[in-house]
Amino acid sequence: MPDFSTRLCSLLAPLKRREWDKPPTKDPGRLRRILGLRRSSISVVSTLQFEDERVDRSSTLGSVQTRDRPDTPTPTSPSTSSNPPAFLPSSSSSLGGTPPPTQACPTSPSFFHGAHDFHLEHFVYNEAPRRALPSSPESASESLSWKSGWDELIKHTAPNALYNSSVRFDAPKCDDDTRVGVIEEIMAWLTDREVPTKMLCMTGAAGAGKSCLQQSIAERCQEAGILASSFFFWTGDPTRNNAMGIAATMAYQVGLENRELRALIGAAVERDPLIFMRSLAVQVATLIVVPVKRFFAKAGDEATRSLPYVILIDGLDECENSDRQLELLSVLKTSFLDNEDSPFRIFITSRPEWAIRSALEPQSGFLHGLAYHIRLSDKYDASEDIRRMLWRRLREVGARSGDSRAGPNVWPTEEDIALIVAAASGQFIYAAMVVKYVSERRGSPVDRLRTVLTWRPSEDQRTAPFAALDLLYENILSHAKAAYDEVDTNAYEFILLFRAYRFLCQREQFPAQTLEMSDTIFGQPGGTWKLVISDLHSVVTARECEGAGGHSFFFYHKSFEDFLASPHRTKVYISQTVVNSFVVDRLMRYVSPETSYPS
Repeated sequence: MPDFSTRLCSLLAPLKRREWDKPPTKDPGRLRRILGLRRSSISVVSTLQFEDERVDRSSTLGSVQTRDRPDTPTPTSPSTSSNPPAFLPSSSSSLGGTPPPTQACPTSPSFFHGAHDFHLEHFVYNEAPRRALPSSPESASESLSWKSGWDELIKHTAPNALYNSSVRFDAPKCDDDTRVGVIEEIMAWLTDREVPTKMLCMTGAAGAGKSCLQQSIAERCQEAGILASSFFFWTGDPTRNNAMGIAATMAYQVGLENRELRALIGAAVERDPLIFMRSLAVQVATLIVVPVKRFFAKAGDEATRSLPYVILIDGLDECENSDRQLELLSVLKTSFLDNEDSPFRIFITSRPEWAIRSALEPQSGFLHGLAYHIRLSDKYDASEDIRRMLWRRLREVGARSGDSRAGPNVWPTEEDIALIVAAASGQFIYAAMVVKYVSERRGSPVDRLRTVLTWRPSEDQRTAPFAALDLLYENILSHAKAAYDEVDTNAYEFILLFRAYRFLCQREQFPAQTLEMSDTIFGQPGGTWKLVISDLHSVVTARECEGAGGHSFFFYHKSFEDFLASPHRTKVYISQTVVNSFVVDRLMRYVSPETSYPS
């Protein structure tokens, strides 16, 4: 008696000719009568794997169906098919004669190899799509190599610089009802894709609240789905006080949410494993500009519109070496501003130090006319914002303290708030220091606020409510002094000369005196005063004096002037007596240059 495989092969040929397009029969006895099989049944539901092909099988009588797939033609008529399904037996014999060559079953894995004396009901053959295989060994290795390149990129990032980094878990940001005007201006610029300028530079005095604004902007951009990358410089962290990791960190964030971009960036690293030793310009071009350009060419306009496009950089002045700061600005210009196809918009915050000032300088600055510039300390008076912040924060502190004297209707007083606002001089950092000091949970907020308002530095002082502020001022002065002292032709001690300029330009005492005149009195070349304050623009500014024909000093912070005058707060203290003696000596030499004076 022929085996089951032979009889099934012979049976399916006429069935296919007659019933290929008919739905499967529901009569399980029909095949039994045709086959003449004894009663025996098997129900098969399984999935087999033959090399790269997955085959799903289930039992159904009366038809053989092949599921269409992209890389497999739709089955043709059975009479012309030369490739029967893999489950057909390999025997060439049949009941009733040898099947024609086109019906022959090729040698292939059989579902029922060696089977006999069983009954098959409701048989359907389903062939799943093939798994895509690399077209060549080279494409297979490239598919894996971009991942290794991406992993290498991650090793060169600066995670601490991200706006949501774990080291910045409690990063300061603006209260909801403060800085409303400036935040609206920044967000309007960022979201208006028709504005021709692609860079916004916001400069402001030390402690003006630039980083708080940048943090708030970062969170809003993230919520809106437009944040491409963020980088927060900080001088106290060696992983983010330089420009070494900024290109890799930006590229990581740009590619993080898009797999195709991620693959292009990773492949770029794999092609040049030494990319992180290249110049900053080459790194930005290789890791960001070129991959984004290729991505757009492949993905089209829709991808261009959906890709996050806002790049945020905070604290440029905290990147070590002013030459590196200038280099970064130059790279951003050539990579994004000069590139008409670039989709990115860049928002940078910085103290108004030399690098960004020179880049934005009218006429000579390479960013002049290309960047939108907000002078935070000059354009926006933060006094009312500081007042609102103090009322809310101090009342919250009083409510938590349990001190009966800190009730909401009695503390703080209007006078307390007014004194703090006046001392803050429009700078958030002073008010923030007050809140932080008063919030110490081991003391009474009422007593600690009174300490702040009446505090005077002394040699045996125990309290130091402005220690952090003093450290900030000390760092600014030390940096400026070191830069000045590097020039060996500078004749006078830096702090002495700075305080002498300030003394002569006090408008209440010498209303007609200007910095230009002071240079002449001190026997200095014209413009020396500009060199002296070139690294102090975060605490000092020079403004034209109306009717005097020159410029004069103005301090952003009243607290900075207090700091300079206190021997207990600054390490570079010079007494007012020494300053007065120097000024009198130079005045006498100026008035009577022929007279000989002791040096």
